[in-house]
Amino acid sequence: MKNPHEILGVKKNATFEEIKDAFRGLVKIYHPDVNNGSIESHEKMVEINAAYEFLHKEYVSGIRQKQTTSYQTYTKEQWDAYYKAYKKAEYESMGNKMKAKVARNLEPIRQENLNFQEEILKARNYNELLKVSQYYCNKFEDMIKTMYDYVQKRHRYGMPPNYVFGEEKEKDDEIRKQKLGSIENLTFLQVNSTYISAFAYDEEKQVLFVKFNSEAIFAYFNVANTEYSNLINAPSVGSYFAKNIRDCYDYEKIID
Repeated sequence: MKNPHEILGVKKNATFEEIKDAFRGLVKIYHPDVNNGSIESHEKMVEINAAYEFLHKEYVSGIRQKQTTSYQTYTKEQWDAYYKAYKKAEYESMGNKMKAKVARNLEPIRQENLNFQEEILKARNYNELLKVSQYYCNKFEDMIKTMYDYVQKRHRYGMPPNYVFGEEKEKDDEIRKQKLGSIENLTFLQVNSTYISAFAYDEEKQVLFVKFNSEAIFAYFNVANTEYSNLINAPSVGSYFAKNIRDCYDYEKIID
């Protein structure tokens, strides 16, 4: 594998200003937005970003230690370990965002299914039953196609087709239990939102619990007390949650 200097196309003794200029030039060439969102361009950008951030981190560390050349004297092992961790974190983040969006698309489908059941029970004759069935069949088809099209376009997010979500992620039930704590003793605050029914917040663990109208509960981690305060005092809690929390914090679904 190339070292970060080779990836950025600069000499080992390049100044950090030269490294920054090279990085900016490569972004203009390989960014997915200028390459129709191709998988290849994204994977190239992961490599470029990792190389630049690694050298920047080493450069800053050198400045602090008054060793201005520390970013030129890294070892192959240091770079390989950094790149492996960077790439894993990048794909994990993308996978979580993708799954979160698909899950959000499932919520209105579940709601429409409940509406469908109600309308079926209200049908007074065969024609009404047929009309309701046809209406919801078309509606479900459109909603599911929208979700399918999003997953099909995963290349716009650079997700390799065969990447296994959480392939190397360690599973530890005891750590998970300590991280989540218990929601039994928490008081849920009912809110007025089109898709959220209530919030609960564990101030000690900084975990925000969100109960959706489907009765599913998600836990969002490392949510500061000030963020929670801003959320519950926002004019629209649903809008604030969608913009500032939903895709901004690590989360886990704890109740289906």
